[in-house]
Amino acid sequence: MKDLASIPMSRGVQRTDDSAGLPASLLDAISAAGGLWSAGDYYAPAELIVRTAQDNGVRALRIDARDLSWITALPDLEFLHVRTDGRPSLDPIQHLLRLRGLTIETGALRGMLDLAAHPDLEWLKLKLSGKGGAANLPGVMAGHPMIRHLQLSEVPFTELSGVAAAFPSVRFLGLFGADRLARLGDLGPWRDTLAGFSATFAMRLRSLEGLDRLDRIESVGLEFGTIDGLGPLAGRESLRYLQVTAAYPTLGPLTGHRGIRMATLAMPADGDLAPLRTWPSLAAMGGSQWIGHPIEGLPMLEELARDDDLRVEWRRAVHG
Repeated sequence: MKDLASIPMSRGVQRTDDSAGLPASLLDAISAAGGLWSAGDYYAPAELIVRTAQDNGVRALRIDARDLSWITALPDLEFLHVRTDGRPSLDPIQHLLRLRGLTIETGALRGMLDLAAHPDLEWLKLKLSGKGGAANLPGVMAGHPMIRHLQLSEVPFTELSGVAAAFPSVRFLGLFGADRLARLGDLGPWRDTLAGFSATFAMRLRSLEGLDRLDRIESVGLEFGTIDGLGPLAGRESLRYLQVTAAYPTLGPLTGHRGIRMATLAMPADGDLAPLRTWPSLAAMGGSQWIGHPIEGLPMLEELARDDDLRVEWRRAVHG
């Protein structure tokens, strides 16, 4: 075995500024906790990863690892991002009692998560596909009272009533690959909490009924699929950010909406973009590949620099 002192710290254990798609709210919390570190057991032995983390007081760690058993030696971790194409057992994660953020991006789920073991958990991202997803589904649906940013992919739900009841504090919900989702269901538990909703590849979802019960909804995103109409959003005065790149019939129901500040849109079936000119708060648009430049002089988000204030605001709004 190599002498640990002979292995450069840059070989698998280092600080990183790579956001890797983590939401802005989580990145803010990670920054406040001292920043993000990255490690990989392909390049550094577990002993070095643990020692480096302990010596530097690491609170946020992104790990590419085939084995997570050593992670129990880091009980003070607050943020964990497991990002690997392997399938490490997730069982050791339940020993991290101080976790506030847990992002699981693995080839498949193996082992069992226990959300109740993390009373302070606020950010959660995982996919529920395969045998591992099915095995973990009951535990996930037992819910958590503190989670406020929830991202789920490959979900088996046909509607979201159970999710709303199980996670009553959620402020942002992101779904990716919700093939079975046929309706939104009763979102009443989120009436005063949910500010952001995003669904990508929810191919069976046709109606937005349910969003009309959300008094604080600020951002709605619908990518791919077909929506019967935007009517349920018409009365949502809190709505500020709208992303509709699914197929939809018309912008008509949103004529005169006073709150929408930014929108990325595909062309509606009726081809009528006139309602955009009735939105007095509109500051920027996106979707020029579909709708061109519908309002002369209005900035198009995709044409702005990545660090432009409008793009940063949009990114924070639609990703939570």
